[in-house]
Amino acid sequence: MVLNKKVIIGCTIVCMALALAVVATTKFLTAKVNNYVLNLSEKLSTELGHNVTMEKVTTKWDWLLLKVNITNVTVHNAKEGDLLFAASEIISTVDTLATLSAFTLKFKSLLLRNPNLVLDCNVATSNTWSQISLAAVFKILSTQKKVIVENGALRLHGEYGADLPFKNVKIDFRQSGEHNYYIVAMGKIPGKIQPEFVFAAKYYGDLENYAQSKLDFALKTSNVSLVEILKFIPNYKQNFMQGDFADLDIHGSIQNGVLDKISSDFTVEKLSLSDGTYLAGGIGHIEYTPQNHASSFSFKDLSVGNDAWFSQPIIIDAISGGLDLQQNEQQWAITGKDLTINLAELQISPLLSMQINANGIESLLLKSNLQDLGVDKAISFIPNKKIPKLAAWLKKSLVAGKVNLIHLDYKNKKINGVLGVSNAELEFSSDWPQINDIDAVISLQNDVVKVTANNATILSAPVRSLDLIYDKKVNDTLIKLHGTIDTNIENAIEYIMQSPLQHNLGKNLAKLNPVGEISLSLKLDIDLDKTEDIKTFGSIKLIDNKLMLQDWNLPIQHLRGDIDFTNDSVSSQKLQLNLLGQNATGTINTIQFPSHNLKIVLTLPLAITQLQKLLPTINLEHFSGMAQATVGIELPLDRKNINKTFSIKSDLIGVSINLPEPFNKIASSKLPLTVRYLQSGNDENIAHISLGELLDSMIFVKDGQAQGGNIALGKKLGKYTTHKNEFFIDSNKLTGVISISSERDRIEAKLERANLSTVTSDGMGNKNLMSFIKKLRAMNKLPLIQFYCDNLLLNKNTFKKVYLELLPRTYGYEIMNFSVTNDNIMLQAQGQWQMDNKAVTILSGNAYTQNFGKVLAEYGRANSMSRGSGEMNFSLKWDGDLLDFDLLKIYGSAHFDLRAGSLINVEPGLGRVIGLLSLDTIQRRLQLDFSDLLNRGFVFDKFVADLKFAPGDITSDNILITSPSTKIELLGKTKIKSKELDFTMYVTPKVGMGLPIAAAIAAGNPAVGAAIWLFDKASGSKISEIARYKYKVTGTWDTPKIDEYTTKQATK
Repeated sequence: MVLNKKVIIGCTIVCMALALAVVATTKFLTAKVNNYVLNLSEKLSTELGHNVTMEKVTTKWDWLLLKVNITNVTVHNAKEGDLLFAASEIISTVDTLATLSAFTLKFKSLLLRNPNLVLDCNVATSNTWSQISLAAVFKILSTQKKVIVENGALRLHGEYGADLPFKNVKIDFRQSGEHNYYIVAMGKIPGKIQPEFVFAAKYYGDLENYAQSKLDFALKTSNVSLVEILKFIPNYKQNFMQGDFADLDIHGSIQNGVLDKISSDFTVEKLSLSDGTYLAGGIGHIEYTPQNHASSFSFKDLSVGNDAWFSQPIIIDAISGGLDLQQNEQQWAITGKDLTINLAELQISPLLSMQINANGIESLLLKSNLQDLGVDKAISFIPNKKIPKLAAWLKKSLVAGKVNLIHLDYKNKKINGVLGVSNAELEFSSDWPQINDIDAVISLQNDVVKVTANNATILSAPVRSLDLIYDKKVNDTLIKLHGTIDTNIENAIEYIMQSPLQHNLGKNLAKLNPVGEISLSLKLDIDLDKTEDIKTFGSIKLIDNKLMLQDWNLPIQHLRGDIDFTNDSVSSQKLQLNLLGQNATGTINTIQFPSHNLKIVLTLPLAITQLQKLLPTINLEHFSGMAQATVGIELPLDRKNINKTFSIKSDLIGVSINLPEPFNKIASSKLPLTVRYLQSGNDENIAHISLGELLDSMIFVKDGQAQGGNIALGKKLGKYTTHKNEFFIDSNKLTGVISISSERDRIEAKLERANLSTVTSDGMGNKNLMSFIKKLRAMNKLPLIQFYCDNLLLNKNTFKKVYLELLPRTYGYEIMNFSVTNDNIMLQAQGQWQMDNKAVTILSGNAYTQNFGKVLAEYGRANSMSRGSGEMNFSLKWDGDLLDFDLLKIYGSAHFDLRAGSLINVEPGLGRVIGLLSLDTIQRRLQLDFSDLLNRGFVFDKFVADLKFAPGDITSDNILITSPSTKIELLGKTKIKSKELDFTMYVTPKVGMGLPIAAAIAAGNPAVGAAIWLFDKASGSKISEIARYKYKVTGTWDTPKIDEYTTKQATK
């Protein structure tokens, strides 16, 4: 019991002591608190430098804890009066033990309800007149072991006025040991979505000496704006980027008041610059060390784009490496380090640097060597929104290849980019051959794109140079493609034949059978709106080439020069070549009218032997010398046109022509020759030949042989019609049609008029005709000839309705039929024209006439005979050709038998009768031309003559003319060349005529006149006694001499 009492007493004493201690402590603490809260607002105003107001300050014991309760606390800016802090209630709990041990008021916790704080988040600054500094806050926190913030609103100000209003903030700040603090904060990040965040941090060091402290922190949120996140970064100066993160997990540390490092795992929703450049859809990690501006990062599944530049973003499978970030008030400078980018199956390690400001990307430099990036993917690096038509064309046309280099330099809104391409294939048009094996550089300079190839091939031929130029400002639909190929002309033609040039250039070049090396240069204007509508400008540089104009068997060698061409034209002005051994110059041009043709003109001197090779169908054997000539060739460029033309023009100065006038020519004179040969491709080939004003002809040719045509001699060829194998000839001396069979074995001439005299004014003589026929015989090609002419002039004699048919024989021609038929005479003959070693013509036939007087009139012997009918027959032979008829050469005989005619214009007297044999010539007599004998007329009953012909002589032993009153007989001969006469003439009047004879004298009857004259000489003899009188006719044809025989001689 005693022990229990002692215990109870002891406990009571202790309790009393404790109670006294509590009371003393309470009084002490209450006195301290009352002293602290006294003039608290003034004290805080002094300490913060701002005006602090409190509605009410009370103290209250909560069990053994003394708490200070302050309501409606505000802090205003000392100068402007702006509200910097407000809280509906602040509860501070006194730390009793600490206060008792230190005899100084100590607080162990602080509770802020509904606080609203504007805080300068720059830890390096002190209190300012406009804000509450973070240092002041840290000083307050340093006096607390625990700080709880409920439903706070926190507005952070950065150094340049960045404003971050946080709402619904909850903060739990605790001291975990000396100079160790934990901070946990939750709230809503400002922005449209106002996502929630959780912030946790651990602070090592004295809160009042944060320059020697360390802070490790972590922040986790989602759907947060990048703008707000960047404002958390200490010393952040200006925001150049906007966007959102789907998820964000930030870790970092602040060492001695300065950000030491920061890292983050995040998912990018979309981050964009003010110029429209954006990142989207990537999962990333980033680490940043501000002291050395170094960072490392990695992304997966990231899209990079700019809607103003690209229609589709660039997809990056993965990117990692380091970044050097430099920041000032105007921009960020970013430099990549050890970057690795994965694009599809490609991995690249580019060099990257860029500068970003408020306007977006100020500059960008990207460079990398590549290995396996396909051109289809590389095209995505080209800003197709800036050059949409070109980008679409490149995407379509670059069908294969690899990109081995990318270099992008963007600065001051100007872009310079380079893509290195290897083994590319360019199919720029379905109408043109593809360009292969391209090693090239694609450069982009703002709106200008250039492609320069170092290597390429077209149809396996190497391309010496290849350039592509696109200038959007000049023409946003035009690409200029320029290439040069050094190859042989066969490969060049193969290329052209697979292009739209095949019709106007390729086929014509192919037909020229060219050989040799050339340089082909092409400039193509490609319309991006009509990619198949390509304008072509090109040239072919010829280097000692050979051509063969096969249609005309014309070889061209040593051809040099440039040929320019477009889609529908070809031209060259300075070609040099060798043709038939002669150096020549040439031009090539395209003509549009009357048809779309390629015209080749060659100028060179040509010897006649060379000209003959060019004109094998024209006989130039009578030509000799050399003249300047122009050779023209026209080839069709229009698909529907198949006509080809070959022509030769020359003034023939330097050429002599050995032909009869007017075709003869001396070398120094001028006589224009034009030959134009048209090949139509459908067997209707035409040769147009003209020789000055002497000849104009249009000949239809097949297989090198004339088939028909028109020939004008001495005049221009007018309108004409023709048929196959017919030649229409029109000249001053010959008009008509000559038909030649397709086998060349039959010639038929139907002429209106012809002059086949030995020499004529237009050169159409029989010598040339005979020479031509003999050449045909020498070639064993004599044709059957049928000749008909309405009016034929032969050696000054005109014949009408002449028909001649010649049948080829081994010896020459058989004259099957030779006839002359008109209203007054019909002549028919047959014979031979022998052409062996010595030409001989044999002709025999007969003639019938109803009015020989009219026949003579038709042959220019009018007023020689009236009436006279009968027949003639003849058998003649002469040395020479058919048309070489000459009285000096004739053999044979002729018989004339005419009746009932009249010899008119006979003068009275025996002298005119004797003139029967002394007028124009014996030839005239054979033609019954007695016009010089007759005056008023001598009627005859019968006229009979037998003539014999020998070279140089005509003889007759029977020329008999009888009339009702007289008989005249002649016999003898005449020399044709000397015209000497040697005839005997007998005149026998008929006895018993009496007065009628006398009357006839008055009437001018020559026979009666002769009898009267003889009667007078007989001195009065009777008329009835007249018998026969004989005369000797000598002299010449022009001056005949008649001598009378004696009477005795005359009666013999």
